Amino acid sequence: MRIEVYCLANNEEKLLPYYIRHYSQFAHVIVLNNNSTDRTVEIAKSLGAEVRHLNIPDELNDQLFIEIRNQIWKGTTADWIMWADADEFIYHPDLVDILSTTSATAILPAFYNMYSEVFPTTEGQIYEEVKLGALWGGEESIYGKVNIFKMPDIIDINYNPGCHRVNLKGNVILDKKSGIKTLHMRNVSLDFVLQRNARNSVRLSALNRKLGYGLYVDKPREELTRLFYQEMSEATIII
Repeated sequence: MRIEVYCLANNEEKLLPYYIRHYSQFAHVIVLNNNSTDRTVEIAKSLGAEVRHLNIPDELNDQLFIEIRNQIWKGTTADWIMWADADEFIYHPDLVDILSTTSATAILPAFYNMYSEVFPTTEGQIYEEVKLGALWGGEESIYGKVNIFKMPDIIDINYNPGCHRVNLKGNVILDKKSGIKTLHMRNVSLDFVLQRNARNSVRLSALNRKLGYGLYVDKPREELTRLFYQEMSEATIII
């Protein structure tokens, strides 16, 4: 069984080693380089990932990213594809067995925001060190990202802005209770959050601002700091 995981990456040198170490256990990793100026490309290649360079403007443009996510995988010969941002780790100890035996053709994992007071330093898997998390939207939530798709059953993904919701076409059998988790490693130290948001705030496209997409990156440092500590205090051990 061949699994491909796709990642849009702009200056993700901090998380990318963890990302590739995790996904390369069971998948072929394809890094879609979006104007990185740090060591993203060097790291990806050194760890065995495939790198494709995108000829697009250096900005956060949800409409453009939607088109990439909806189209760039077409023609794949993989049995399954996954879409996971550099801070998203699709996790289950028996993930391959689940995909080998499920009758589903698309999977909605439970989506957990993960928290750490300090940025991880382990040479192993990031979730060996970052274990605190909270289910996005609360315990009754079904929010998340449909990000696992069986080929060739799924012929169109049709992500909406934010790339959380989809309008799938093909032989669609959606599983919301697989036990698979998406571990969202956005909040792996306050410094990481502040630096990443500051970088992305200046990259936010005029179209995004007009349509109101991704404006969370504009939140003041004080608000980000308050939210970080408040949410981390409410987190529990997930892994």
